[in-house]
Amino acid sequence: MENREMDKVLLDDLLNHSMKDNFFLLLSTFWILALRFLLNIYFEKVQSYGYQET
Repeated sequence: MENREMDKVLLDDLLNHSMKDNFFLLLSTFWILALRFLLNIYFEKVQSYGYQET
């Protein structure tokens, strides 16, 4: 029972955080995913070019 109340308090705390904080959190998460995606594509191209040269 205490755990459930604790979870509710944590949830309320998260929901009550300013939208600004949530926005920046989402933005940073998006940028990290985008950078990882671009780096994966870049390394795949570099590897394929490397294989073509040999």
